[in-house]
Amino acid sequence: MRIVGGYLRPTAGSVQFDGAPLAADMHVAQSRGVTMVHQEFALIPDMTVAENIFLGREPRKGWLIDRAAMRAASVKSLAALNCAVTPDQSMKRLPVATWQMVELAKAFSDDPRLLLMDEPTAVLGRDECEALFARIAAFRAEGGGVIFTSHRLDEVRRVADRVAVLRDGRITVEAPAAEISEDRVAAAMVGRELSDLFPRLPEAPRGEPMIAVEGLSVDRDVGEPIRGASLFVRKGEILGVAGLVGSATWALAIASSRGGIFHSFSERFKTRNRNRSFKAASSVGKCPRALTARRSLEFSAVLLHGRRSARTAPFPACFR
Repeated sequence: MRIVGGYLRPTAGSVQFDGAPLAADMHVAQSRGVTMVHQEFALIPDMTVAENIFLGREPRKGWLIDRAAMRAASVKSLAALNCAVTPDQSMKRLPVATWQMVELAKAFSDDPRLLLMDEPTAVLGRDECEALFARIAAFRAEGGGVIFTSHRLDEVRRVADRVAVLRDGRITVEAPAAEISEDRVAAAMVGRELSDLFPRLPEAPRGEPMIAVEGLSVDRDVGEPIRGASLFVRKGEILGVAGLVGSATWALAIASSRGGIFHSFSERFKTRNRNRSFKAASSVGKCPRALTARRSLEFSAVLLHGRRSARTAPFPACFR
């Protein structure tokens, strides 16, 4: 998609758009109506929602930016995605799912003819996905085209008219969405038939708990606080904690590993329950001193074991 969008130059072949060659130049592609929603965010935390939506193409009234027109157009674009954020809000106080909705509003507001979407639902919840699908349907009805890249096969079949599977740089399958099953798509992705997606694993022997957390509470700058969370992990066991983006699973893991006060991402994690139990401190000490994770954007936290604080940077709320 970066080649189609003009961000990368192909080593061979050419791109045709509306029957004419499309130059390997992002500015030329955008001028002809090709807009890309990247998997990585291209928004500025210290600017407002409206300023980010119109970044680099601000409406003008003479020499000045027409902020009233910019706000009005932003409201319209956000409303089409059922996004309740206001144009004057600062991006750094918004959760990651809202960042993605702003990116989508930015793309749709550019009057595109072809939209390239790279994993647009990766950080979205169910309601945001439904709003996006409705907007895509309306865009298609207006005559627009969409290349929708996703690993969620149910979404591909729902959104697409045609499905193409890319593996090792080659198209392995291309067929109408109504004529291809999810099993066939999955087999084309991995190169073999998948007889058992979730094979039953032998039950791990139950050892004694290595770590136990009781009554853990976490105050967060953005989102609901964690209250009274308890968990334990036995020897030879993997504990999975699942939740939507922004549901504090990362905060829970960090706070559990500390068992006390922890500063990170401009948040203050504190165990409120004075009667909590925190066992097997030696097992916690085996955690890496630097934890780095990457989803739609990168962030890192440095744990200083045996101390009451950690090195931090004032990251915006979207990184949490």
